[in-house]
This record gives sequence, C-alpha cells and structure tokens, in this order.
Amino acid sequence: MEFQLKTLTPLWTGGVEASLMNRIHETGIIGSLRWWYEVILRGLGNDVCNPTADNSAERCPRGNDFCNVCHLFGATGNQRKFRLRLGQGKPLVDGSNIPIPSGRIHPWRGKSRAGGWYLMVSSVMGDEIPMRIIPLAESKKLSHLRLILALVERHAAVGGKIANGYGVFEVRENGQSLAIEDALKNISILQRESQRESSLPDLRDFYFAKFRFHTPEEDSNWWQSIQGIAQAWAGEVVDGNEKANVYHRNSDNNKMCCELTKKRLTDIINDGLLPLAPAVRNYLRFQWFPTRFCSGPASRNIEKFIFGCTNRYENTASKINVSHAYLVENGDWEFRVWGWIPCRLRSDFHLSREEFLTDLQSALTDETACRRIFGKNSPVSISLTEWHSLDSNQHDGLAYLKELLGATDEGGVA
Repeated sequence: MEFQLKTLTPLWTGGVEASLMNRIHETGIIGSLRWWYEVILRGLGNDVCNPTADNSAERCPRGNDFCNVCHLFGATGNQRKFRLRLGQGKPLVDGSNIPIPSGRIHPWRGKSRAGGWYLMVSSVMGDEIPMRIIPLAESKKLSHLRLILALVERHAAVGGKIANGYGVFEVRENGQSLAIEDALKNISILQRESQRESSLPDLRDFYFAKFRFHTPEEDSNWWQSIQGIAQAWAGEVVDGNEKANVYHRNSDNNKMCCELTKKRLTDIINDGLLPLAPAVRNYLRFQWFPTRFCSGPASRNIEKFIFGCTNRYENTASKINVSHAYLVENGDWEFRVWGWIPCRLRSDFHLSREEFLTDLQSALTDETACRRIFGKNSPVSISLTEWHSLDSNQHDGLAYLKELLGATDEGGVA
C-alpha cells in the first residue's frame, strides 16, 4: 500500500531530546493510528482492550484471545500485521524553537519569565512524504488502515502535540483519494449493539469542527496582532504592572532574537502556515471557560478535565484539540477543533454534553473570540463550515462513521 502525505500543519513525532525531532519516527504514527482504531471500534460497540491499563485483565491477551485492535496492531504474543515506512520532509524552519507567549508572566528562579508555548522548528513539513504499509501476514483488517487514514485526514491529526496544532495532513494513494468503500463494508461486520458507557474514547462521543476566516487584502500585516504572535513580534510581555522579555533577559540580546524571529515568522506565514492554536486555546481556557464555570476546586478539576493536565501527579489529555491554521481555496484560512466529551459527565459538570458543545461552537464564532484571538481592531471574522457530533441518546456508530467519511447511500464517498 503506497501513500503520499502532504502536511497542512507540521508533523511532530518527538525524538531522543525532548524539544528536538531528528526525523519522523514511525512509532509515533503507528501509535496514533492504533489509538484512532480503538476509537472507531469502540464506536461500533466492539470490546476493545485498554493497553495502558495497570490491571492485566483489561489488556490483551485475555486468555488466548486478542481484541480486533491487537489482532492488527499487535500485542504480547501477537505480531503486528504490517510494517510502516515513512520518507522524510523538511524542518519547518532553521534555528531554535520560536516562543509564542501566553500573555502571562510567571516567577522563575527568583525572577520573572514570559509563559507560553513553543513553535517546534524541527517539526516536519512536506508536499509528498512517501508512506508504505507492508503486510507481514494475511488479514482482511489491513484495509481498515485506509479508513483510519481517511477519518484522520478529514477531521483530526496524527503524531504528537496534536492538541497544540500539529499533525494535520492530506493523503493520496496513487495520486487519488483513498478508496474506502470495500473497507467500510468489511468493518460494518464488526458492529455490535452497544450503549455509550465506556470511560475510554468512543467515536460516538467525539465532535469534529472546521472554521474558516478570510484575511483583509488591504492589510498584509493583519496576523501580527494575533494573541501570542503580537508579543513575540514586540519581544516583550506586559501582564498588569509587570513586564518580561520574551527571548532573553539582556535587552540587546532580546532585541537581536526578536528581529530574527520576525523574519522566521514571516517566512512561515508566507508558506501557508499560521501558528494560531496557542491563541485559540488561550482564549478558550482563560477567557471563555471562566465565564461558564464558577471558580473554586470543582472548577479547577473541570478545567483540568477539559484542557488537560501534565505534571508528576496526573496526566490528563485535553478534550479540546485545536490545529494551527492552513491556507485553503480562495485564500481562506482554515483550522480544526475536535475532541472527546463523554456522554456521561462528572457530577459537578453543571452543563449537559449538548449544552457544552453548543457553547463551544458559539464561543469560537462570536465577536469576542475574534477580538481576543486576532486583536481588538482586527476585521477578521470566523465562520463555522463543518460540525459533526452525535446526541447522547444516539448509538449508531457505523452511521456516524459514514457521515464523517462522507459515504453516500450508493456506497461511494462524497
């Protein structure tokens, strides 16, 4: 199976050093594909093991049996049914990682530093990155790999740091869109009647959205006022009465780094990538979320549940993933928002799942979002172009999968 990947946002698979990717690591892609296969099969009512569980009874093998995911992707005592080989793209840009400030200042070693995120410059971009899937054993489930790729290509991302903008791609097979009709028929055999009660990610509990915006033709510098990019462009963060340099405590060094960053950011935007994810996540977490949930311990726990938390005591994945923006037709920019909100929410979550998703959808298209993300004087407006989610009382995962893949009643794909 020969594919060609075109990255729309940088691909990150990590490496030996935490902040450096020396090449695309196939294991990072295989892990993503496996995770999405688990999601799809749970959505079809399959009993899928939890390979990260502490309890061995929840992992394969259970007795002498393997779940359908472990059959294809392997487990102890069962070899993976395929090998993945990837070519290499090009690093996003030369130099060190680019800080995108959050607008907040934090104490650090008795002094102050600007908080925020980094644009990982060793992440990879490419127009035609070859990807080969080599069968190692006969299995009808090998065709399901096309389904996984098609679903992620349309709505999500692969690799690491997907919550912060990375891993959106297009995929072609022999220059054409993926042929998934036979794979859909094949996977439909696995559907089982099942309630949406899993505490693990289930496709029926996922939502997927795409947003677009058009940029003002008369202002080529519109992007320089975006939250985070504006502070990187100025080289300093102002938080109340405090100020902090973005790049270096020494003013001369900070100014030199700032000028270099301006050129690198300009090159990145001119190449069709806008590092927008930090601004969107910053708005959702620190402006929108506090208006919907009261302060206090319960609110803090809900915040960690929604936006994720990584420290030495807990590791919770974000339920809201935001991609960077990328150029599409007519000069518009597009970004994606997707995630998993279980239909059974914690008792202190005072909104229903449907209310939360409606609020999230509205939060990203109102004028407040545009002012907070793009700057108070920006003429940019965000429009919703796609939204997919299942009501909590619906259980047909196969119908939802077909909707997400654009499958028609005649068996084709739109």
